[in-house]
Amino acid sequence: MVSGKVESNSVYAGNPARKICSINEHKDKLVKRFPGYAAAYAKGFQIKNNRLPTNEEMVIYSTLISGCEDAYDGVNKEILKNSKKYKSVQELIEMNMEE
Repeated sequence: MVSGKVESNSVYAGNPARKICSINEHKDKLVKRFPGYAAAYAKGFQIKNNRLPTNEEMVIYSTLISGCEDAYDGVNKEILKNSKKYKSVQELIEMNMEE
């Protein structure tokens, strides 16, 4: 809970709360980092389950797979609508995981 004044359209965190960035900067960071997060999620799933996740098991990250753009109807859907789409979970991992 923040009891003081804060700028609108800004992201705050911490105690005491400090401005981290603007909403637009936050969106830009999300778009840039999301494929890497998705690849890490898929790789972790693969290690744990000895198989790649299905598109449905990618949950929020499924928005990055061609044909699954509408699988998740959350706030990130609008932010990510113009992001690169991958043919498969395997391609997503290959193009976004650092060796």
